[in-house]
Amino acid sequence: MVAESVIINDPHNNIETLEIDVLAGDRYYLKIFSPEPGNSSLYDLQISSIEGFTLIATDISLPTAQPGDEVPFLRLDFKSPDPATLDKLNINVFGTLPVHWVSGVSIYEDTNGSGEFDSGDELIAHIPQQWINRFRFSNLDYSIPASETTTLFVSMDIDPDASLGTVGISLESYKDVVINEGYIVSYRRFPMRSGVTIIE
Repeated sequence: MVAESVIINDPHNNIETLEIDVLAGDRYYLKIFSPEPGNSSLYDLQISSIEGFTLIATDISLPTAQPGDEVPFLRLDFKSPDPATLDKLNINVFGTLPVHWVSGVSIYEDTNGSGEFDSGDELIAHIPQQWINRFRFSNLDYSIPASETTTLFVSMDIDPDASLGTVGISLESYKDVVINEGYIVSYRRFPMRSGVTIIE
């Protein structure tokens, strides 16, 4: 329960406003308790505005790729009502491709504002090859301005000697995104997964 009425029910004079903070994408219900039969009343649930930190992930993976390629997988669009700082981002790797054939995972900023992963994007962070399928980016200190959509891309480097297999990336939980100011992306939006790319 996020809010509760405390006034006595009166069908002739019963106007009460309850203000609550809501998250885009979440579902809210109005529940009525009637201890005894009485006259009818009109109940209304309205949302006047939604302001909160949001993250939308878009699959930009390729159907196929070759060993040695850098492959884009996710576009991440952040929006915050106030200035915010992205501190941590955990990227999970899945698929049949052994993780040691992933020679690195990178985060780029859409510097040129094209909305596409291209040569005009600036590298923000990179983690080289490792032996586990979870790449933990920390201390990013990446600024997200207020009320503007900020776009990042997540890509993967495939080792030139990689064997055949499939691979993709994901954000499995809201805990995979850490904002210094305490904003939390709604858990209902997770997992956020890319498509699967076939390495051939």
